[in-house]
Amino acid sequence: YHVNPPFNILDNTYKFEIQPTDKNVMYWVNYDIPQSQLFMFSRGPKGYNPKLEPTVALFNEYFGGSMNSIIFQEMRERRALAYTAMSMYQLPPKNDDYAFCLSFIATQYDKMDSAINGFLTLLNNVPRSDNSLELAKDGIIKSLRTERIIRDDIFFSYELAQDRGIDFDVRQIIFDEVPNLTFEDINNFANQYLKDNKYTYSIIGNKKDLPFKDLKKYGKAKEIKISKILPN
Repeated sequence: YHVNPPFNILDNTYKFEIQPTDKNVMYWVNYDIPQSQLFMFSRGPKGYNPKLEPTVALFNEYFGGSMNSIIFQEMRERRALAYTAMSMYQLPPKNDDYAFCLSFIATQYDKMDSAINGFLTLLNNVPRSDNSLELAKDGIIKSLRTERIIRDDIFFSYELAQDRGIDFDVRQIIFDEVPNLTFEDINNFANQYLKDNKYTYSIIGNKKDLPFKDLKKYGKAKEIKISKILPN
């Protein structure tokens, strides 16, 4: 199918920017669901640094990216706080954007306080597990060995590299460097980018079941009407 020019030019004068997380803030939406859903967000530094790719890849796989991860083992298996939980650090998609940390858990209403406290404890002091670390390394390398960029992913991968200001495939440095990384590398990364961060908490749940008295210590709660998120 061919489209003849001229084309309409999109207005790019307004740029959405991730808001700073210099203080704890809590937003909640009243929605009738069996379990509460919690998102924790913290903005990181501005700009893309490809040298962080191997450490970030290993941290995500080790800390919150698989069934062997610290988050899964601690939040679900050990503390029985949730059926599903995750945590990740995302490098910016563009060189003028911000990195960020995002954590999520779906948990029972009466366990929400424990869930937030659990996340903060783990993010501020990443536990050491040599077995999980080796499994994380192995998982990354196996994934890279079988991963292929084909079809339209070729274009999107090229566009991402251009937006980040690089002209090479970052998977190569991940593949080369991840096997040599240690827990100290992960811990140093967490101490620099995650330890004692402030967070924007976003909660979805039924107003009558949300434990506001327990949650107020994490920040002032502000209701967001669902009509603002999903307007008619």
